[in-house]
Amino acid sequence: MSRMKNLGLAVVSVLALAAFMGTASAAAFTVWQVDGINVTSSRPTTSSGTFDLTHIGGLGGNFTVRATCIDTGTVRPGGADTIDTITCTSATTISGTCGSPRVSAVNLPWSTQLVGGRDRVITGGNGDPGWVTTCSGFSGTCTAATSTAIANSGNNVLATFDASSATASCTDFGTGRITGTDTISVSGHTLRAA
Repeated sequence: MSRMKNLGLAVVSVLALAAFMGTASAAAFTVWQVDGINVTSSRPTTSSGTFDLTHIGGLGGNFTVRATCIDTGTVRPGGADTIDTITCTSATTISGTCGSPRVSAVNLPWSTQLVGGRDRVITGGNGDPGWVTTCSGFSGTCTAATSTAIANSGNNVLATFDASSATASCTDFGTGRITGTDTISVSGHTLRAA
């Protein structure tokens, strides 16, 4: 019985250490690096991704639109970055009713900052960052000061809207959620969060 108890305690200790190490490595993201060197001046970035924008309640009802978007921005010293333009090239309704969907970003540019394992949106150009979703001529805007989980992948950085990203408030009294991953790159170089 004592051996089983000791084995159980050892397993719990290893799991606790692994959880701590995962938290510690996520907390290390405070600067951007290009080709292994900390960014000392603004560097242009491009990114692309597919996102699910879910609208819940309000006058627009419940629906989800999947949008494919490309954007431009910068990475800057001290873990700062910007998202300057976003162009959504396609949008499709994947649940609920949203005829002829279109998606566009509002309050650009967005200023963001690496904090721990996340890229926090500090401010939008004229208010909180957000999205306008248009369905059959009806438009609703959802905004939130939010964040993305950050992970290095190959020569790029992945920014993922996940369960820890903020729920948005929408102009039609509903709420909104965004999920999906943006792949951020610096052309011809390796980008890292460090």
